[in-house]
Amino acid sequence: MKDNKPALTKASDSKQKYRSVHSSLNTVFTLSFSIVLVLSAIVALIAYDRLAAFEELLDDTTATSFPKVMSYAKMYSQVNELTYATDSLTIANTQGQRRIAFDDLKAKISAIRPLVTEFDNAQRSLIQLDVIAQEIEALNALIDEQLSIGDLLNKRRQAVYRIHDIAIHDEELAHSDFAHTVSRLVIMAEEGLSFKRLNRIKNTSRIITKFYNHSIETLNFEDSQKLLLSDLYEGLVGDDGAMAMKIQSLRILGRTRGRADFVRNLVIDYARFAEYESFKYKGTVLEDIKDFSETVDAQTKTLGSAVIFTFGVIIIIVFYIQRRVIRRLVLLNKKVVSRLAGDAIDLKVGGKDEITAIAKSFEEFAQTIERQKQELLKSSLTDGLTNIANRRGLDKAFKNLLLSAQRQQWPISILMMDIDNFKTYNDHYGHVAGDECLQKIASALTSVMRRPEDFVARYGGEEFVCLLPNTPLKGAQIVADSIIEQLELDSIPHERSDVAKHVTLSIGIAVYTSEKEETSDSLLKLADTALYRAKKHGKNRYSN
Repeated sequence: MKDNKPALTKASDSKQKYRSVHSSLNTVFTLSFSIVLVLSAIVALIAYDRLAAFEELLDDTTATSFPKVMSYAKMYSQVNELTYATDSLTIANTQGQRRIAFDDLKAKISAIRPLVTEFDNAQRSLIQLDVIAQEIEALNALIDEQLSIGDLLNKRRQAVYRIHDIAIHDEELAHSDFAHTVSRLVIMAEEGLSFKRLNRIKNTSRIITKFYNHSIETLNFEDSQKLLLSDLYEGLVGDDGAMAMKIQSLRILGRTRGRADFVRNLVIDYARFAEYESFKYKGTVLEDIKDFSETVDAQTKTLGSAVIFTFGVIIIIVFYIQRRVIRRLVLLNKKVVSRLAGDAIDLKVGGKDEITAIAKSFEEFAQTIERQKQELLKSSLTDGLTNIANRRGLDKAFKNLLLSAQRQQWPISILMMDIDNFKTYNDHYGHVAGDECLQKIASALTSVMRRPEDFVARYGGEEFVCLLPNTPLKGAQIVADSIIEQLELDSIPHERSDVAKHVTLSIGIAVYTSEKEETSDSLLKLADTALYRAKKHGKNRYSN
C-alpha cells in the first residue's frame, strides 16, 4: 500500500493540472452554435411563413399544368422513338429482327394510346395513330414476304452450289467439259444475281439459257451429266429458280421501300402534330409560371435579407473561432511537426483552455515516446536469446566501423565463429539445453572482449561474429586463442563431439585494410571461408 501512494498522488496532480481550464472551448462552441441555431430558426420561420403564401399556387400548378406538360413531353418522346423503331423494322435482315422490331412498334403504339386520350384533340390523334398502326401492319407483311423470298433465294443458291461442288470435286469430272459448263453457268448466275435492275437480270437469264442450249447441243454429255445440268438450269432460270426469286425480291423490295417511306412520313407528321400541341399548351403554362415567378421573387427578397444578416453573424463567429481556436491549433500542429522532426521545440501555446492542456499532454507523450523509441531501437538490435547484438545490430555496427576505419586508416579484424557439432548437441541434450549453451557461449565471448569498442554479435543459429577495430591479424589470432582457452575453462559438456568432451568453436579470421575497398558482405564471406578451412582441418581452431 505504501508503494501505491506516490503513484496515486502523481496521478491526482496530473489530473488537477489538466483541469486548470479557465476558458472552456466547450463554452465557446456551445455559445457560438446556439447563436447560429437561433438565427437559423428565425430564418426558417420567415421562410415557412412566405412559403405558405404561394403553396396553393404551387399545388394548383403541380396538380394540373405540370402533369399535362409531362404527358405531352412523354408522348412526343414516344412518337420520336416510334420513328427509330420503324427504321429498325425496315432494315431487319432476319425474321427474328423483324419480329422484335414489330413487337417493339406495337408496344410503343400501345404506350402512346393512353397518353393521347388525355388531350383536347384525342379523337383526331387516335384516328391518326390507328392509320399508322395499319400501315405498320402492311409494312411488316411486306418485309415478312421479302425475307421469305430471300430465304428461298438462298436455298436455290445452295442447291446450285451443291451441283457445282459435285462437278469440280469429282476427279473424273473436274477437268471435263461438264465441269467447265457448270462453272460457267454458276459464274453467269452469280453475276446476274448481283445486279439491282430487272432488265439486266432478265438479260442474264437469256444469256444463261442460250449458253445452256448451246452446250447441250454441241458437247457430248452423259445422261447423268445432262440430268445434273438440267437441274442446275432449272435452279437458275426456272419459274422457281434463283433468277426468278431475285426478280421477285427486287419487286418486293421496291414496294417495301415505298411503304417504309410512307410510314415514316406518317410518323414524322404525327410527331410534328404532337410537338405543336405540346408547344401550344406550354405557352399557356409559361404565362402561369411567369405570374408564379413574380410572387416567388418577392418572397425571395425578404428571405435574402434575413439570410444576409444570418451570414454576417456566422462570419463574425467563424472569425472569432479562427482567432481563438484555429490559429492556436495550427501553431500547435507546426510545433508538433517540428518536434516529430527532431527539433527541440517548446510546445507551449497561449491561453488557458483545452488546447493548452493538449499541448502539455503532448509534451509528456513526446518525452515518453522518445524513451520508448530508444528502448525499441535497442531491442531491435539485440538478440532476444543471448542478449548480445543480432544480425541487424551487426550490420549497423559494421557499417560505422568501416567508415571509421577508412577515415583513420586502421585495420578491422573479423572473427566468424561456429559451434562444433551443435546439431548433435541439440539432438542429445535437447533444444532447451541448446539455448542455454548459446547463452553461455555469448557470455564467454563477451568476457574475452577487453576493449569497449570490441563488438560481439550473434550472426544466426550457432554462428557468432566478433569485430575488432584497429586490430591487425596478429591481435585477432591472440583473441581467437583467448576464446578457445575460455571455452576450455568453461568446459561445457558435449559427449557427442568428435573434437573434445566440451563445447568448442571453429573460428575464421578476415582482416580489413584500407588499401582495398571491401564491403561488410565481402569481408563476412572471407571470414566464412576461413571458418570453413578451420572446420576442414579438425575444428576447435582458427584459420585465416
